[in-house]
Amino acid sequence: MSQQSEKDNSNLLLNGNFLNGGTHWNPNSQAKVRFEEGHCALQVDALITQRVEINAEGDFEFSVRMKTDSGSACRATLELLPSNQTVHFNIGGGIPWTKQEQIVNAPAGTTEMIVTLSANDGTRGEFGSCFDFALLIPLSN
Repeated sequence: MSQQSEKDNSNLLLNGNFLNGGTHWNPNSQAKVRFEEGHCALQVDALITQRVEINAEGDFEFSVRMKTDSGSACRATLELLPSNQTVHFNIGGGIPWTKQEQIVNAPAGTTEMIVTLSANDGTRGEFGSCFDFALLIPLSN
């Protein structure tokens, strides 16, 4: 599903399009995470994370494409540190590929952002939650 885009060049998330499998992403369970056709598929209770060190304040675009099978649910989370400000996107119940996006203002002193993609409901053993095009783009300096 993934394709290169101009936004990939300014994306702070490495391999946000999953074209290189799980490179730069940290799973909590290798057995419950699958990378295929340029996207990430998760089983229930699985998650992947990526930490981005920054020394900037200002606006950032956080977006991700998400999809779930019937009976599954997933969440994408952006956490800003040390403020613990968070943004959550949640979908579930057989939703086709849907882009979720939000502009986030990082307060002064923000040193790190953590993106977590997780499957929080579904049938055990099935890869019912999918993610693609995870982007974290600085909009201001």
